[in-house]
Amino acid sequence: MPKRHTIRRIKPKIKSKSKSKSRSRSRSLRIAAPRDFPDPAEAHAQGVALVTACEEQDTDTALDIIEKNVKQEVLADLNVTNDKGDTPLLIASWEGLTDIVKALLDSKQVAINATNNEGATALIQACTNGYVEVALALLAEPGIDVNAVDKFGTALKEVDRIIKMYNNGHRNGPAKDAPMRVVRAKLLQLGATKEKI
Repeated sequence: MPKRHTIRRIKPKIKSKSKSKSRSRSRSLRIAAPRDFPDPAEAHAQGVALVTACEEQDTDTALDIIEKNVKQEVLADLNVTNDKGDTPLLIASWEGLTDIVKALLDSKQVAINATNNEGATALIQACTNGYVEVALALLAEPGIDVNAVDKFGTALKEVDRIIKMYNNGHRNGPAKDAPMRVVRAKLLQLGATKEKI
């Protein structure tokens, strides 16, 4: 349910400048102010609940918090971090929770290039674990940093590592590397490099 606004009347004193003596006059202004301001402590608590839901892979709870936040029924800080510096987007990307990642991106309230304590972004997290759908959803976002670097390297370097593992007989063989090659092509299309910039 959208927030209702109340109208307050304020009578500020405005001084007019004239060649003669300056005199004060008052004029009524109409200013709309929100009836209820968001409580920062509540927004943080909801953000922490979202982090916990992502860590526990509780998709239903996480999606419920995000949906209520978008509808402004509950205000949550969608960029709150855990002790490792992971935001809900980073955690969901690491765990391959595609529905949560897409809901967070759709909310337009998350920092898509946020980094954790190791310097990893959501894109690097998804590529490290081979989550193709998550990586492609992140790559579709305007402003995604395809050349972000964590302590192990870039997203492209991680994708190449996964493809190499497929080709060396790990992860069900070379036939399974096609989706990662799609991610690799998209990274290259967006200007990704393996080297630290």
